Amino acid sequence: MRKTAVYLSTSCLLLVAGAGFAIERGLAHSTTRAARSAAVTELAEALKLAAKHPGAFGAAGLAPGESALKALAQDMATQRGLSIGFLSESEREAERGRQERQVIVRLVHPAHGSLVRFLGDLEAQGGGAKIKEIHVRPSTTRADHYEEAEVVVARVTTMLKP
Repeated sequence: MRKTAVYLSTSCLLLVAGAGFAIERGLAHSTTRAARSAAVTELAEALKLAAKHPGAFGAAGLAPGESALKALAQDMATQRGLSIGFLSESEREAERGRQERQVIVRLVHPAHGSLVRFLGDLEAQGGGAKIKEIHVRPSTTRADHYEEAEVVVARVTTMLKP
């Protein structure tokens, strides 16, 4: 009888310890889930704010009237692991008192996916810049790559009259 009591008490003790461990893990999971949910909400709000004011965030943020397209193109290409073969920036007067700033970027051996993400980043963070032209030459040796891709990015601004 005494052996049975020892086994029974040991079993009950293990059952209580297992229940305590399960409760503690459940509480930790609940806390972690709440913290993750709060972080996701804060990130979404920060992304909305960054989209409304693209020039105020990051190294590409400049004072009004300055152009960051060339620097932005370099930064985005570096982030995406793309090699730049040629990079040029020009400015010209457009119709009705507007000014157009163009950046020509020639990428060497870009992968298709990286090129598409690069173009999306340029438009999203370019402060009103649009992809004006894309010229690609498919690779004959590697699938899903290009020999070179030339991208023309343009941003039109209104010129201020003195």
